[in-house]
Amino acid sequence: MVIQIAKVIGERAVVLKGHVDQIIFTGGMSHSVQLMDQLAKYIEWIAPISVFPGEHELITLPERAQLALNQQIKIEIYQ
Repeated sequence: MVIQIAKVIGERAVVLKGHVDQIIFTGGMSHSVQLMDQLAKYIEWIAPISVFPGEHELITLPERAQLALNQQIKIEIYQ
């Protein structure tokens, strides 16, 4: 599983032509220190890694989208 996740992250880094500012992990699996440590061995050269363990993404995503729609937070544009 670690190799598969690392491969997907590597594929995304290629699509972004290496312009990766940060690799962010969240969700239930990010609670596993062992998993995060193993992944870091394969991907830490791409960009800094941040881990925000949690399981509230399905609540947070629509809340943040609403804040953006209401212009209460800045929308970042990446090119």
